[in-house]
Amino acid sequence: MFLGREPMDPNSQEFNDLQAYVASLTPNVYAKMKQFEKERAALMKKISGPANPCAPKAGNPCAPKQ
Repeated sequence: MFLGREPMDPNSQEFNDLQAYVASLTPNVYAKMKQFEKERAALMKKISGPANPCAPKAGNPCAPKQ
């Protein structure tokens, strides 16, 4: 699944290229990609959570007053 875009047509060249790329990954490269994604997700959670005073979940004190 790709976030932020329409589902891919499984008959498209783009889909076939992506499928070939993923299939070509060695276990070592794949493990590094998974670790990178895990660290990226943790960072995004950290900067978008209540620790960020401008995050919407924190009441966003930076928002214009209504």
